Amino acid sequence: MKKEWLVKTLAIGVVVLFIGAGVVSAFNINSVNESKPMNNGNTLYVGGSGEGNYTKIQDAIDNASDGDTVFVYNGLYVESILINKSIFLVGEDNHQTVIERDLAGPTVTITTGFVTVSNFEITLSNDDKAGVSLTRINQPVSIRDNYFYHNNHGVFLDSCNQNVTVENNTICCQRDWSRGVYCLSGNPVIRNNDIFQNWWGITFSSDSRGYAINNTIHDNPYYGIMSIHAEPVLVGNYIFNNQQGINSRCNDRSLIEGNIIVNNSDAGIMFGLVGEQPWCDPRISNNIIFANTVGIRCYDSTETVIGNNTIACNAQYGIQCYESDPTIRDNRILENGMYGIYIFQGPNDIIDHNLIQGHQTGIYCTMADTVITNNTVTRNNIGIDVGACHPPIKYNNIMRNRGYGIYYDYYLGYLDVCENWWGAADGPSGLGPGSGDKIGENQIYFSPWLSEENPDAYPRFNVSGLPPGQPAQPTGEIKGKIMTRYEYVTSATDPENDLIAYGWDWDGDLVVDEWTQTCQPGTQVSLMHEWYKGGSYEVRVKTMDMNGLESSWSEPLRVRIRFSFIALFMYVLEMVFGWFSNFFLI
Repeated sequence: MKKEWLVKTLAIGVVVLFIGAGVVSAFNINSVNESKPMNNGNTLYVGGSGEGNYTKIQDAIDNASDGDTVFVYNGLYVESILINKSIFLVGEDNHQTVIERDLAGPTVTITTGFVTVSNFEITLSNDDKAGVSLTRINQPVSIRDNYFYHNNHGVFLDSCNQNVTVENNTICCQRDWSRGVYCLSGNPVIRNNDIFQNWWGITFSSDSRGYAINNTIHDNPYYGIMSIHAEPVLVGNYIFNNQQGINSRCNDRSLIEGNIIVNNSDAGIMFGLVGEQPWCDPRISNNIIFANTVGIRCYDSTETVIGNNTIACNAQYGIQCYESDPTIRDNRILENGMYGIYIFQGPNDIIDHNLIQGHQTGIYCTMADTVITNNTVTRNNIGIDVGACHPPIKYNNIMRNRGYGIYYDYYLGYLDVCENWWGAADGPSGLGPGSGDKIGENQIYFSPWLSEENPDAYPRFNVSGLPPGQPAQPTGEIKGKIMTRYEYVTSATDPENDLIAYGWDWDGDLVVDEWTQTCQPGTQVSLMHEWYKGGSYEVRVKTMDMNGLESSWSEPLRVRIRFSFIALFMYVLEMVFGWFSNFFLI
């Protein structure tokens, strides 16, 4: 009776699996050929206590025919599996039905099409091999609902087309030099997997045009996704807590679209390498790139388009480019620490229709032929800082920047900044005659200027949703002394339960001095801070969600810091001790 129930259940499940393989993706994946399993195939059993059940999986496969199902009961099976027939290999439970390699090489090798492997724990592949290995497969194969653990690579794919799908697996290799999924070439589909604690989550190489769609890729020590000499489609992935979210290099033309890339310790997206030929030109659009150290970093690229992204709360740079000429268009670049956009030696950069807000410097360009038009550059310390070049800067809204709207520190030639709006009808201040943003320090043409704000100088896409709630008033010490660290605590909610980051203002000027990494709304967060001057301070905090929507400021906490000779002496003593320690260690 138990076997009859299993046969019926597996037959229905198998049909559903292969119908699913024929779905047409919204991202221009061609229709996958439907498999045609023999629905009248037999079911062979491995393990368990049934009469005639096999004790080894390979024995059952060897005695199966095309269209048969091999069902494996819970247990540990120490063997290396070769699947050279069109069968369905199904485990009872993917944490209790365990295939452990017994020879050098892959744990499971597949050499033919119309195969499904599902519901196993697959472990201990060796010798730079994978838990499951496929080469030159063009017919439907489904690797799904498995748990890959402690393999050199979870799944290895070479010259497999998009009929091959790797989906709904948990892949955790926990080995040096491991890859969760290694796509050497071809264009398979990798979707809806949880991929973590591998050196690299997914690797595409050798002209691969594979698809990584809707995966969760996190806590890999190096790259969430690495693409080298490839053109993959990377869509809808959630990539967090890696060193770099996406690393793209060497003649790479990836499509990077609709991903959420947060809390990676270096760059959210990094492409190109110093000294390589400038052929690394991914298309980066509609992503949320939030709370990394750098949002996007690029080297030696020629035709990259960075458009319609929200790039916010990254600790140092929103976009950082060296010897590249990207088109940076229609982005919301918000509160990214030091620089919103940093351009060094860009031959033909285009920066237009961006909102660039809340940085030490909104746009910095030097030794670059950059065109800066139709942007809104606001609430930065310096709006645009120009050195060693003369970029055309026109039709921008440059307003409410605290220090300079434009700072020009190059002494050779004039900088033309005519036809911009400076936040006041009477023009810029500084070198100009008006009350708008300040311009300086060298030779700048600024007249005529726009007499009103340019309504077209904004990103041409809308962000929907509700902002986070106002954070609670910070709590912590209200009386202290200089050069002593104190802890302050707050929390906030979000009506849509988006991840949020907290921006702290330590000196009462309503400018964020420090952003935290993201966390779930409602989580209590704390941050340490010390002051170096005595006086009265107002500590406030606000939040920003992943869509770049901001809350209002919290109520202030008033803090009184007094000067202390003892604290100053201890600080100097600590500095001297550290210097001597480093000197003698050297």
